Amino acid sequence: EAQAFGLATTGGLVTTTGVAGFTLGGGIGWLMRAHGLACDNLVGADVVTADGQLLHASEGENEDLLWGLRGGGGNFGIVTSFEFALHPVGPTVYAGPLFLPGDAAGDVLRFYREWAPSGVPDALTTAVSLATAPPLPVIPEEWHGKKVAIVIAVCAGPVEDGEELVRELRTIAEPVADLIHPMPYTFIQSLLDPLWPKGIHAYFKACNLSGIGDDTLDALVDLHQSTPGPQCEIHVHQMGGAVGRIGRGDTAFPERSMPFVLNAVTGTHEAEQAEAHAEWARAVISAAQGDATGRAYVNFLSEAGEAESAYGAETYRRLVTLKEAYDPTNLFHLNQNVAPAS
Repeated sequence: EAQAFGLATTGGLVTTTGVAGFTLGGGIGWLMRAHGLACDNLVGADVVTADGQLLHASEGENEDLLWGLRGGGGNFGIVTSFEFALHPVGPTVYAGPLFLPGDAAGDVLRFYREWAPSGVPDALTTAVSLATAPPLPVIPEEWHGKKVAIVIAVCAGPVEDGEELVRELRTIAEPVADLIHPMPYTFIQSLLDPLWPKGIHAYFKACNLSGIGDDTLDALVDLHQSTPGPQCEIHVHQMGGAVGRIGRGDTAFPERSMPFVLNAVTGTHEAEQAEAHAEWARAVISAAQGDATGRAYVNFLSEAGEAESAYGAETYRRLVTLKEAYDPTNLFHLNQNVAPAS
């Protein structure tokens, strides 16, 4: 609906992701470097609290609750209405995936670790995916099922600026398929949907990275080659831009200075394969601990009980105080739970 007016706010990487959990946990998406995380664009919310009150949270009303809703997850109540800031975007953007050979994964990461934090204009948001080529008609058939390194780019600015913004990405290696071109924003927003149908067994694990050292890089390249299934992927998200311009502590999203978020993503239709996929994802994150900041993005954490480490001590203490004010009995606990101290 917003695109009918050439407007958008930061959405998820898959369109079926629930807006509530996505926003409350932070909201990493294709517009974040230009316009911030989803939670940064949350300007108002109606919330039913544990004791049955209906409260409105905004900059001028229940400001402490709004702070917690901007990244603190579903710990403080049931949000029944969200109000978001909108920005001029689209309806056509310069965007898409660049598929490169799997044996170029090391070259991709070596390029990316220097290029992504080095002053790339905020209008551009990118991510690297070390993956297996899906059987899509736009990918040459001989590459179906083979390892690939994918760079996905979205330019939120004028379409005519896009080609220059991604020019260097096209110098890394000879592409398998170059699908970066002008397209509807709604198309790039839904690009990954076919990979995540209802009922798939998914497991994610993540950490924030201060950089990508040689040991981490080599381990990620090796793990890319030893996946237990075709939908085991290593995602490296470019941060910075508008995400980093908001002050640390201004929202419950705990860390903003990291250049990268690493996400180990797995999905399978076979329940008996789920544990092997989870073990692989854990190995990916374990291999990157030398470069990890200690914080993580809570929406990319499939296991319970990781909130305290993900948020860090300072933010977690503030969240506990807020929890005691709005949900002292921990009614809302089916989440990355912030438990009241009592």
